[in-house]
Amino acid sequence: MKRTLIALGTLAALVGCNHEAGAPKADSSAVLANVNGTRITQAMLEATVHAGIQDATKAETFLKDPALQGQRAQLVHQLATQAAIEQLAAKAGIENDPAVLMNVAQARANIYASVLASRAAGNATPTEEQMKAFYEEQVAARKASGQGQDLPDYAHIDPRVKAMLPELVRRDQFQKAQAAFQKDLKTQVPVTYAEGLQSPEAEY
Repeated sequence: MKRTLIALGTLAALVGCNHEAGAPKADSSAVLANVNGTRITQAMLEATVHAGIQDATKAETFLKDPALQGQRAQLVHQLATQAAIEQLAAKAGIENDPAVLMNVAQARANIYASVLASRAAGNATPTEEQMKAFYEEQVAARKASGQGQDLPDYAHIDPRVKAMLPELVRRDQFQKAQAAFQKDLKTQVPVTYAEGLQSPEAEY
């Protein structure tokens, strides 16, 4: 669940503790933290988790499982820390600093790209057929390179290896979705460059 928490932290940055965006307008839910007058509420926590974990069952597990209380506390801390930093930044008057705006724009673009690729990849648990196809593809690649001749077929793989396949398949799907996203980006949003500024090695 550690990886999920990191993803939620990234999502918290995108949703923002412009906080009322993370919870209903009339938010009367429990206050989980008070950051110098800015409330971090149960509704905000739930909205962040459900936005970050597309599988509703897994999201509810994260929110309700007693064993994950520590991770929920960490996420609340992330939201509170973000609110505190935003208050300090506002006090310093750096919201419109060119360097800040440049970095925010880049971070936003990176998050958008990641979310779009994630949606394209899907978040469903891989089927048995998908895991079998992935395993056989990896075995074939190893054999083609002169290795893996002694690897078992899918029906006889070690249960510990099979238990790792769902996550490996999801990673593979995400990587393929990222590659497809780059191609789709070039097709849907063409870019032309001034003379001498076309970078042949640039992906976009």
